[in-house]
Amino acid sequence: TYVFKVMSKRYDAAILDRQCVQGRMGQMAILLHAMLCTLAKLDRDLRLHAGNGAGDLEFQRDKAAAMHFFDLAELEIEELRTQLYQNADDTMLAAASAAMKLSDSQTPEQFIIPEKTPTGMRGQGRKPKQDGIKQFPGEAYQGTRSDWHARTWEKASTGA
Repeated sequence: TYVFKVMSKRYDAAILDRQCVQGRMGQMAILLHAMLCTLAKLDRDLRLHAGNGAGDLEFQRDKAAAMHFFDLAELEIEELRTQLYQNADDTMLAAASAAMKLSDSQTPEQFIIPEKTPTGMRGQGRKPKQDGIKQFPGEAYQGTRSDWHARTWEKASTGA
């Protein structure tokens, strides 16, 4: 919570636009949660073995894996905390802004735009080549899908 408070004070309302900062803090929270889950399992296992699992190889393996995970998570959390203060976010934002300006200046005819794009470019853009896609023989059906299903079902049931 301390890191979140410091970053909130540093960026104020702009923290809502700083997705890299949010991502780093979110990853730290996920790692802390994973550490707590691992600690809870280790605690349960210790209680089941009355604090003495020396003869149980599975318990020893799980305990060693938990301790190793704690070390790995601690290292990653420290690295993420450092990246909150020492990063290349400013130059990344400048590069992203320049890339978006270039992208906005280009005409849609230069690109194949997905048919489900959520932008106003839907239906615009270059039509993709179909040469490399094997086409099925016969004529392309022009009716609605339900008509096609009805005709196909009728042919299948009559054996035609």
